[in-house]
Amino acid sequence: MRAFSVALALLMVLAVHGSPAQGAPRTPCERVSGKTRADGRLVRVLSRDGRLYACDRATRRRVLLDIYGCEPDSCAVAEVHVAGSYVAWVRQVSGRLESADHISVAAVPSGRIISEFLDAPGPVTDLVVRANGASAWIMDVSIGAERAHRVERASARGTLSLLARGADIDPLSLRRDGSRVSWLQGGARHFAALP
Repeated sequence: MRAFSVALALLMVLAVHGSPAQGAPRTPCERVSGKTRADGRLVRVLSRDGRLYACDRATRRRVLLDIYGCEPDSCAVAEVHVAGSYVAWVRQVSGRLESADHISVAAVPSGRIISEFLDAPGPVTDLVVRANGASAWIMDVSIGAERAHRVERASARGTLSLLARGADIDPLSLRRDGSRVSWLQGGARHFAALP
């Protein structure tokens, strides 16, 4: 009878607290502290203390995507976008002699970088990502008083393509609609596939 009472008590403790193999319950994504940078149905992206994290809502797992608090240069995360379980972001690095933008796309929950483009020739002004990891962006490639922008895309496999270049591209006009991307150039909307 005593063995039955001990077994029953142990079962009650495990029912209330969970088994030791389960570990401590994970903090829900909504309660993880930090500044929310992008919020999707599957993934929430937040920044805290010079780090960029993705929180997978299904597993409640937090993944470190980037550390952008760099010295002696100034670093910041500018654009952050989520589509499905993919996150795309721009890290801006400003030094005394030069500045550069770095574009990254990662798969969550692994946090694996699937494409990365370092030292963009100009500041990225707009960015989109597709739920397969493909991305597109507009960057300012102006030289002196001569204005110019470029629209580029990276396929889900990381293949880079130039879509458009010109002084008449609206730097904040990039839109994604399913598997297509569009931008305004010369007052008209232009479209391209986002494979």
